[in-house]
Amino acid sequence: MAAIRKTSKFWIIYAAAWLPYTATYISIFLGQGNVEVRAAVLGTIFNIGTAASLGLGVLRICDRFPWTLNRRPWFFPAHLGFVAAYSLLWILMLMMLMTIERSVIAKAWTPVTFARPIIIWTILNALLIYGTIASVAYVIQVSSHLGEERARADRSEALRAMAELKALRAQLNPHFLFNTLHSLMALVRHNPQAAEDALERFANMLRYTLKAGREDKGKADDVLLCDEWNFVQNYLTMEKLRLGDRLHVETRIATDSLHCAVPAFVLQPLVENAIKHAIAPYLRTGKVMIASRIEGDELVLEVRDDGPGTTLEEIEASRGLGLQAVRQRIELRYRGQARFSIDTASSKGVAISIRLPVEESFEDERKREESCSVTG
Repeated sequence: MAAIRKTSKFWIIYAAAWLPYTATYISIFLGQGNVEVRAAVLGTIFNIGTAASLGLGVLRICDRFPWTLNRRPWFFPAHLGFVAAYSLLWILMLMMLMTIERSVIAKAWTPVTFARPIIIWTILNALLIYGTIASVAYVIQVSSHLGEERARADRSEALRAMAELKALRAQLNPHFLFNTLHSLMALVRHNPQAAEDALERFANMLRYTLKAGREDKGKADDVLLCDEWNFVQNYLTMEKLRLGDRLHVETRIATDSLHCAVPAFVLQPLVENAIKHAIAPYLRTGKVMIASRIEGDELVLEVRDDGPGTTLEEIEASRGLGLQAVRQRIELRYRGQARFSIDTASSKGVAISIRLPVEESFEDERKREESCSVTG
């Protein structure tokens, strides 16, 4: 609202909004019969000018005390106090202006005071004007917040869709698929049971990619960490077929954390990033450590690797969308209540940590708990 007041459009609209009041005051003054046009116009300018000037203060008050659905017992009493202050200031300013006017005409100090009926009428009018300005200001606030919510939701949905497509593209990457199929062919000859298990895991990956985040009626972007972890385990199985003993995975998954709700595809891109940059390019054995735990009212997710490491500047400048998409999605989803951090240095690998508010909001949680498993 404060930014809007800096535009010329605001001042045009604000001035136009006072035109009905201006016409009403002129009509009231002229309707008395014994008032000259000059006096009616001057009286209207005094009344509308002071009321409009004080109205800017009302807008400032609404900025400082924004509308909220949370119950605040002091909210309405505070506005009653502001209304009283508005009325008093309006009366004092009017008496001051009229005193100056009459003193100039009479060429002598001629103080003006209002009779009780005029004071009561001014207070009632001040209450009406204050209520109108505050109501319009709060309607604009709520409309603006709803627009921001819609934009945030649209952006979050777009990022979720991008994450789904990225995960699907990674799975169907020709090089990845060729190596996976080549490994499966070797398994079929020597270990048909292992080949069948790998195919089942690959099918589960595709199934999760297409359905993740669409089962919960409340938040379409959320899944249980249990489901996300199963997806990551299947992904790691496929990568082990490709990388063999070069990929060593260490897991520290706390069982109670598996029942927490998380955005879909929040963990797999971190694991994929670690394998892509710390394991795949090298012939040596590399390790990826994956952890989850609950600390107080926060769910902590961590992915570390023992690769060559890098710098935060290089990560920020990277063209890869995986980490950026995860960061943006949790910022939009949790609105400042989540933290995404990267710790890296040359020859010290990369450690990524995400802290999310603990949420357990699935109706079929008990059924899902039975399917949760922790394997390393």
